[in-house]
Parts: sequence; structure tokens; C-alpha cells
Amino acid sequence: PQGSTLAAGATANYTCTQALTQTTLNTTRVTAEHPGGGTVQETDSVTVEVINPSISLVKSASATRIEPGETVAYSYTVRNDGDDPLTNVTVIDDKCSPVLGAQNTTLAPGQSTVYACSQALNETTTNTGTVTARDSLGNTVTATDSVTVRIGDHTIYLPTVFKQYP
Repeated sequence: PQGSTLAAGATANYTCTQALTQTTLNTTRVTAEHPGGGTVQETDSVTVEVINPSISLVKSASATRIEPGETVAYSYTVRNDGDDPLTNVTVIDDKCSPVLGAQNTTLAPGQSTVYACSQALNETTTNTGTVTARDSLGNTVTATDSVTVRIGDHTIYLPTVFKQYP
């Protein structure tokens, strides 16, 4: 409560809530009038760091058109695009397994790593890779990317002959 009396040795708690978009130095000052006259004050500061976690995934295939039964190799490039270290970095694919690479790893800001998975396909397939990780606050960040590989998709062109009748 503002303007209240605080006995010697007693404490009072005050709170303030503010949404932050950037790292902020917050300074608080308490001022009180002393019963014997005069003013007393105390100041304290705290820096609140705002993190911007971000992760990206770029998935590619060794070929996007193959014959039935051929093997396609997928590559997954994962990058920490944020300003916060990411832990427990894991890549999965909805149709290709196992995804090989350093699973449950840590990525520093700006760092990237590559994963791989291969499979034989008998039909046109679209599959999605997903990367998940945890930021320093324990929140999950995620990204996905998909690739389509077409099977036996050939086009045949036949010449057309027109005959003129008298």
C-alpha cells in the first residue's frame, strides 16, 4: 500500500508487471519520511534479459524424381537462429527413420548441424522433418520442412499428324 506506515524491522512487498520486448534495466527507488524528520531512500536495480529463441530446419533430398525402389537420401540442416543456446535438439521425420546425427545435442546461437535419413520409395512421397529444442527457460521451439519425391513421373509426347481430305 502506497503512503503506509512501516514499523521498524517490518517489510512490505510491492509488485509491478510489465511486458518487455528487449533486455531492460529496471531501477526501483523507495522513499519514506522518518518520524524524527527528514527523508530516507533506497535504490535497487535488476536487469531483466529478454531472450529471442529461434530454430530453423531446411530439408533436402538427393533427388526429387526417382524410379520405383530407388533410394533417396534426405539431409536436414538445423540452425539456431536466435540469441539463446538451445538444448535437447532432436530431429524426426514422419516417414523416414532413423534420422541420424547428434540427437539431444546443444546448439549455440548461430551454430548449425546436419542430420540424415535414407529410404527406398515405391510411390510418390511427401514427408516432413521436424526439429524441436528447448531454450534456456525450458520452453520448446520447433520448425518443420517438407520434401516431395516423385516416382516414375514421366511425360511422353506423341506427334500428331493432320491429314487434309479433298
